[in-house]
Amino acid sequence: MSGEIRVSGLTKRYRDGVGVHELSFVVRPGVVTGFLGPNGAGKSTTIRLMLGLAHGEGRTTFGGRSYAELPDPVRTVGVLADAFHPARTAAAHLRMVAAGGGVPARRVREVLATVGLEAVGGKAVGKFSLGMKQRLGLATALLGDPEFLLLDEPANGLDPEGVRWIRRFLRRLADEGRTVFASSHLLAEMSQLADDLIVINGGRLLSAGPLEEFVGRHAHSEVVVRSPDAVGLGMVLTRSGLRVRREPAGELVVGTGDVELRGVERGAGAGAVRAAQRAGGGVHGGDGGGSMRNAVAYEWFRARSLRSTWVLVLGAGVLQFASGWYWGLKRDLGGMDAFGASFGLVARLGAILVAAVGVGAFGLDHQHGTVVTTRLVLRAPWRIVVARALVGGGLALAGGVLMVVLSAAGVLAGGGSLGGAGTGRVVAGVLLLAVLSGLAGVALGGLLRHTALAIGVFAVWALVVETVVALVVDVSPGVLPFSGTAMWSTAGVEPGWSGPVVFAGLAVAGLVAVRVVLARRDA
Repeated sequence: MSGEIRVSGLTKRYRDGVGVHELSFVVRPGVVTGFLGPNGAGKSTTIRLMLGLAHGEGRTTFGGRSYAELPDPVRTVGVLADAFHPARTAAAHLRMVAAGGGVPARRVREVLATVGLEAVGGKAVGKFSLGMKQRLGLATALLGDPEFLLLDEPANGLDPEGVRWIRRFLRRLADEGRTVFASSHLLAEMSQLADDLIVINGGRLLSAGPLEEFVGRHAHSEVVVRSPDAVGLGMVLTRSGLRVRREPAGELVVGTGDVELRGVERGAGAGAVRAAQRAGGGVHGGDGGGSMRNAVAYEWFRARSLRSTWVLVLGAGVLQFASGWYWGLKRDLGGMDAFGASFGLVARLGAILVAAVGVGAFGLDHQHGTVVTTRLVLRAPWRIVVARALVGGGLALAGGVLMVVLSAAGVLAGGGSLGGAGTGRVVAGVLLLAVLSGLAGVALGGLLRHTALAIGVFAVWALVVETVVALVVDVSPGVLPFSGTAMWSTAGVEPGWSGPVVFAGLAVAGLVAVRVVLARRDA
């Protein structure tokens, strides 16, 4: 593998100042490049700019192409994104990303084994420790066997053995010729990992080049040492010809001449001696993924891997079965068949449940931070919106079909009969109400970016606001979007087309608005 990451003039401006200012550097293949800076220096913002997840100025290329121009982003650039839905299993998360990136499903098991998570692939991510989540994030980055790796704080949350493992692992990836770019706020960590070092502070570049050059320019020849027997250790070091200064906290500051940065753990007497390099200079150590088909596959795996999706769909069907059974038991319906009577209010409640499935497409993404993964895999805002509309509408249609089937089963279980006048229109009305509610849910979730709020808004509008408007303004319910569409699923009334047309128009307008919002907002 060969290729370099070339960053030119990256700048991110906020209302209260500049977050990243004119950053330019090159990341070489075949080495581990450390990206060092204190917390708040702009490291994460820089990585987001490099990937197009944040709007700004400048350009970043991976082997000559920007991230947006890559034909197979998951196969080309691996990114450590450590946000996951807590109810989704590790394997399901990886299968979702693999589907969206056009990666063979067999890679899921391979990368789980690579990062040591093969035994817990079927476990919900919400039960993972922070270190296990870091490993899963690394598995996600490796899924497409990419040439470039961007890892934001890869050692965060790992225990000492995990830190040693990540060092060996990244070294092996670099030795394979990959371009490895890893950030940290700890110089001691970078000193044991990186070949090249890029240092920023306050969003500005301080240094870029080989690690040894940075150390030669900025490092003091001192090591801070802690030991249970600081007095005895100080005497031993002094007799060895080293300069020793004792700090008030009991630490020993040892002048060492040339400091070997790659061996900071040593044994000393009865305790462990931990050394950390003290640095100056203001930094202190311590098939193609872009196809519509793949986008739909990604969204389908996202939705189907969550239990809440099926609970909501089945809930709509169960409600309709109970209604059908109730009306099937009634003997005197005044000439109206039990099947047609079983819908009405219950169909509206079922529509709210399938709308909640659509809301979750965007709402859960933002709630759990997985919107970053979605944007990295699918990239184009229009592709995300269309895929979610297709899957959300499809699941809503499935919910509508289930409502019809279970309502019929309930009627028969109660002793009623099917096939009254207007049955076909009622069935079509249930399906129409379900699909439009599902699409409206997708749009509302994308605009409000909060699952519970969007479901609440939809339910209040459908059950309360339209009823109040019809009574207060003296408007026919048939012209209102939800009520007018619901009339098509209600026996004994004469529906019109105004309600469904307005409902469909609002759903489409909402989806277009979501696309605009996605394109303008940072992920």
